[in-house]
Amino acid sequence: MWSLWMLRNRRKHGEGGLSIKQAVLWVRDTSFDLWQILHPIKQPKPATDQPKWSKPCEGWIKCNLDAPFSTGNMQGVTGVVLRDDAGVFLAAQAKPYGQCMDALTVEAYACRDGMVLAEGFGVSRLCLETDCRELTGLWENRHECRSAIAPIVTELQECSRRFQGFSFSHVSRQCNKVADELAKQANGQIETVVWHEAPLRVHSLLEADCNHST
Repeated sequence: MWSLWMLRNRRKHGEGGLSIKQAVLWVRDTSFDLWQILHPIKQPKPATDQPKWSKPCEGWIKCNLDAPFSTGNMQGVTGVVLRDDAGVFLAAQAKPYGQCMDALTVEAYACRDGMVLAEGFGVSRLCLETDCRELTGLWENRHECRSAIAPIVTELQECSRRFQGFSFSHVSRQCNKVADELAKQANGQIETVVWHEAPLRVHSLLEADCNHST
């Protein structure tokens, strides 16, 4: 409409007019330009590599852990899994906890469960991984820990000294899928479950980790 109005004004003031065909083309091109301004082409976002589980260093055993917590009944479950430096499944455990203080407490229990399980298998060098950043932060500042779970952190420190080598680090949930699935296995159970062979439900997750690990 703006284009047609400008053509009318030009003709009214004696300026050279356009043929009907030229006027139509001008309207079409102007409309197309305006449409592109209002609807810019969205550039595809560059693909980003998703974090993947990685194998521990040679001679080390990796323990991934997770701890779902229900605020409804204040109960939690810990799930831990041990794998060697080739990514081979060694053992796993899921343990229910009733009447826990909060989610952080259950995460700390999961760390303790992972250490105990590893020690029972004679592991000398243990790499512990959790997706709870708050807990790894407390561990890094364990000598000045004032948290309500400080006694558990102290217990974890005592456990860590029983290994020749020990590391504790944060990973994304993407790297912790096996431990998360194992913890779900114990939901509703009242006794600890230990696996010496990988449960069928985590076979595909273990395979995916090994295919993408380094």
